[in-house]
Amino acid sequence: MTRISTEQMWRSSLGDVASAQMRRHDAQSRISSGRRIERVSDDPAAAQRAMQLSSEGAAIDQYRRAGEDAIRIINAQDAALQSILDRLTRAEELTIAGGNSTLEGGAREAAARQLEEIRAELVQLANSTQGGRSLFGGFQDASVDDSGAAVTLVADGGEVLRRIDTNRVIDVNVDAADVFGFGAGRSVFDVLDDIVVDIRSGDVAALSTTRTSELKGLRRLVDDGLGTVGARSVAIEQTLGDLSARRDRLTTAVAEIVNVDVAEATVAYGEANLAYEAALAVTAQVNRISLLDYL
Repeated sequence: MTRISTEQMWRSSLGDVASAQMRRHDAQSRISSGRRIERVSDDPAAAQRAMQLSSEGAAIDQYRRAGEDAIRIINAQDAALQSILDRLTRAEELTIAGGNSTLEGGAREAAARQLEEIRAELVQLANSTQGGRSLFGGFQDASVDDSGAAVTLVADGGEVLRRIDTNRVIDVNVDAADVFGFGAGRSVFDVLDDIVVDIRSGDVAALSTTRTSELKGLRRLVDDGLGTVGARSVAIEQTLGDLSARRDRLTTAVAEIVNVDVAEATVAYGEANLAYEAALAVTAQVNRISLLDYL
């Protein structure tokens, strides 16, 4: 009976040593890794909550990428619209100058050629792209087509959408029909073509009244476009700021769940180490008893 009792004690003490050693290893591992939860089994409820928060964080990261892409598009649109406005301002100056009856033939031809250059630059600006996507074309690769004789609209006015938050989708397209006057019936290219003809023919009356008025109206369209992209930029930047703040809070919350409290982990390791040493001492004592049984 003594040998059976001793054997049971020996096996029990070995089990205690193994268990204490595992607890000490786990405590030491937490200190080394800085993580309280390394496996779901460490704390299933907390691990599930951490995974849920991490999933929310991944969704926010996706919204932020969409928002940043939208900002790049809008910044490019803003730059293009500013350049378009500059060209229209110069075109208006040349038109007003052409309305001066004292302007000589050579000066008129020079002004006409400058307007033709402005027209060509506006075609290029109308077909500006960002990241391979047309800025004003909707889902088309370009906004306008220049056959030489006339510039025609190819933009489809499609809504280019970006989801920048759970319940917020923003359209980042600026329709070429609105910006360049196609929607009003006479595009900026039609007006410039007429101005060139009027300057070369010396039609002072048309230049000083009708053409100047048409250019002012076209400039207002571009101003409206700038107002639209400006409002969108503010809205997206605000949303991106909110997303960044939410992402930081989620990161902190996940860290609080999965990361170890160093002071607490150190105490736990100390307790686990004491338990391990105590288990070793008990095993050593049982071992001596077991040896005496055979003497």
